[in-house]
Amino acid sequence: MPQAPCKKCGSKCCKYVATGIDTPTSAREFDQIRWYLLHENVHVFIDCDDVWHLEFVTRCGSLDKNGRCTAYEARPEICRVYGSESDTEWSRP
Repeated sequence: MPQAPCKKCGSKCCKYVATGIDTPTSAREFDQIRWYLLHENVHVFIDCDDVWHLEFVTRCGSLDKNGRCTAYEARPEICRVYGSESDTEWSRP
């Protein structure tokens, strides 16, 4: 099986799921974000384009014990473009 070119990173991108969320503008929306953060393995971050994201720390079920992808040849498109020029279309909700 071919190795992913990013194998040296420790599979960081395969250990979370993040989705874009609306930028909070009211006290109620900030309170909702606070509620998210009260849950284990949940984070909120703002990327370099000022887009807010809700992140769930969870390991991909296709990683082996060494952090290698067992579905590398048949991995989803979002995995194939991660970190590339095409990645921006996947980072928007």
